[in-house]
Amino acid sequence: MTQSEILNLYKTAANQVKNMSSGVSVTFIDETYNQVGSGDPPALVKTFFPTGTKAKNKTYNKQSDIQKNFVVEKESYVCALTDADIISATITESGSNKIITIRVKDDTNDSQNYSNKAISSSALASVAGTFTGGMTIKCSNVSVKATLDSSNRLIALTTNGQYNFAKGSDAFSMSQVQNWSISY
Repeated sequence: MTQSEILNLYKTAANQVKNMSSGVSVTFIDETYNQVGSGDPPALVKTFFPTGTKAKNKTYNKQSDIQKNFVVEKESYVCALTDADIISATITESGSNKIITIRVKDDTNDSQNYSNKAISSSALASVAGTFTGGMTIKCSNVSVKATLDSSNRLIALTTNGQYNFAKGSDAFSMSQVQNWSISY
């Protein structure tokens, strides 16, 4: 398969989850935050996003809850990436499942021009927005790893991203990993 075909296979499977009116459950398994580099995160960020893994085990069954909470939060899509937004897309087989890995380009401006099409970054962006004086956020090292079943339905999703915050000369970075499972 070409990179474009792999991306489209993932987009179709992932976006279907948010557009199903019934018959799907999405479970937010866990999420991990870790500081990257030496910048010192403000206390507010440390409060909202403490380092380490936090078990979530939250299941969403209603379409409105899935759209509000599942990757990408509050959007009608899970993936809005185009070929121009990605570095690579690969696919491997694992039994009857397909494992798709997509690497996303690093954001080039403060509006998260690539990351917000693939990962849950709105929570961190909203925290950045609470700081007066223009804290910016750009994501880097963004990737998604999706498992599709034999019917090409999304059954597991892991997202990774590094969030690079800056305010004047102050800067710090945090990584985030989220793990989800989907059942039909």
